[in-house]
Amino acid sequence: MLKKPSYLLACCLLFLECVSAAPKGSADAKKGIKLGGFLNYKIAHERDNQHSFGPKNTSAIGFTPLFAIGDCVFESDFFYGRSYSFIGYMKGARRISQLAPAKNRAYVYDNHNQGKKIKKSLEPSMASSLDKAHFCRNYSRVIFNNKSNNFRAVAGDTKVSNTVGFQQALSGLGLSIFRQGGNGSIVNASSPLVITRASKVECKMGDETIATMVFAPGIYSIDDLPEEAKLPGVSLKISDQIKRKEVLKVEYFGGYGMLAEGKDDFDMTIVCEHKWNLEDPHRIRYKKKPRYSGNYRYGFSDDVTVGGGGQAHENSYLLDYVMIFATDFGKIAPNIAYSDARRGNGSRKRAAGAGIFYSLPENELGILLETFAAVKGKHFGDLDRGREREEAFNEFIEKYFSDDDVKKKLKSSTEDSSSRQITTRLYSRPVFGFVPAFIFNGEWSKTKRLREYTLCLSKNAFDCCSFTISGGLTYDDPDKGRNLKSPDRRLTFVCTIKVGGELSVSGDYVHYDEEKRRSHVTATYTPEEIKGLELCAERASRPGYSNPCFSVKYDSEYFNLEVEENITNTYEDKESATVNAHSNKQKFYFGSSISPEGIGPFKKANFNVLREVE
Repeated sequence: MLKKPSYLLACCLLFLECVSAAPKGSADAKKGIKLGGFLNYKIAHERDNQHSFGPKNTSAIGFTPLFAIGDCVFESDFFYGRSYSFIGYMKGARRISQLAPAKNRAYVYDNHNQGKKIKKSLEPSMASSLDKAHFCRNYSRVIFNNKSNNFRAVAGDTKVSNTVGFQQALSGLGLSIFRQGGNGSIVNASSPLVITRASKVECKMGDETIATMVFAPGIYSIDDLPEEAKLPGVSLKISDQIKRKEVLKVEYFGGYGMLAEGKDDFDMTIVCEHKWNLEDPHRIRYKKKPRYSGNYRYGFSDDVTVGGGGQAHENSYLLDYVMIFATDFGKIAPNIAYSDARRGNGSRKRAAGAGIFYSLPENELGILLETFAAVKGKHFGDLDRGREREEAFNEFIEKYFSDDDVKKKLKSSTEDSSSRQITTRLYSRPVFGFVPAFIFNGEWSKTKRLREYTLCLSKNAFDCCSFTISGGLTYDDPDKGRNLKSPDRRLTFVCTIKVGGELSVSGDYVHYDEEKRRSHVTATYTPEEIKGLELCAERASRPGYSNPCFSVKYDSEYFNLEVEENITNTYEDKESATVNAHSNKQKFYFGSSISPEGIGPFKKANFNVLREVE
């Protein structure tokens, strides 16, 4: 079963041995050429006792080699194993629409307007393909990084590094060249988040987890995150099935930073976009015809930055322009765009988009206000994706659904209308340890009428206690949106208390009307006598559902280890004490890193999220 990974491991070890053979005083060392690298690996095993015919065992192993030669870095990610159910308990407050385990989700059309109908028919069809063992590569690329000039080039799996306004998220196999005019860091709200394996995504504020989702492999933008991610100071922790992880800072309006006078930045990308295989969403494929993207920004003066860019695919294109002004009244950035796209029926549709960003200047009261409003015309920015979605959808229906009546009922949900959007964040710097915040998000189109109002108050004034409370209303057309009735009343309370430096207790309560309440409590013990040891007990519950979980984790100088016992009980009705179904799973993880310096715990690498190295 593990012949291929074992062969790969032997090759990587041989390479690392050759790298480490170069003495420090060699000619290469004197010239300043740095050689190095490491190989991270993670092994996981799960035993699932919910099947009537007996326990089911599934295993997986992942490798992440990284080799550095001077300014060049090669990195890749390999995975071998079965697509077993999502490994890793979902700690923290969960978003209502993202609760199902990964193996039971209709990945491709989960957000389709008739997603429930598809999901119900899809699960039996995908069961056979999701359990097949396979060996796959998530990504491989070579990165050239000249820090002195902030110039970078990526060949292989890449993505658009920054945009200037309305351009679409891109990632895939290709070539990207870019330079950042600031300090070399890339912080942009519209930069895509590319997840290479089914993953748990946690929104964290400090040590608190305030929302959790499950994302299938794919390309995501910042708009795909829940309301809690818009709060100030939030970061994302993304971990895959064998607990490779990445932590990212959320910057909703980071793309409107100004450049110093005379400075510029640019990016150019040619990419064959990712196509997530319908039969097995864990495998990546590529579309044949490439897409093109390019952006340029220039610091015209200390108070003005101008930028423009474009994207193209076959005979479709989108042009984008932005100007950023720093005034006494705040920062203002108008943005206009124009698109000319070919539709599925062969016709061409031309449309325009416009938006404006505003942020309040620094003031003595410490109040911060950021807002963005946009209007997009009908068919704006489609770039042939409507036709591609319809073709993929029709292929999917033909393959998995033979009933003609079902085929007629299921139609593509391609957006084909004008739209408006407003996002506003109002908050202040800490006042006596409290950080108040108000968030408004509104989207209006032919298929969506959404208004979300959120109030939040967080406090971290004491070393032993921190909490976040968030509440609001969600108004949505029940016939066109995600809610069964409107408005939805949302309340989330998260609290963490540390006792004596060794024991931490955290809990959260989420309430979306009476039918959608849930709670979660976690107790974590980390004894000072045994560094790296962590004992954890937790329990989640919602009407008709109970899920206790126990885990032991140990991180040493040489490896990471975790063992978990996960129990799930469901009840015949919400108030009944009679168990309708019971299952328990045992999960095991082991990981380490091999480098010229020897064996040690994981080194920093992009295990699961495709993004540029810093």
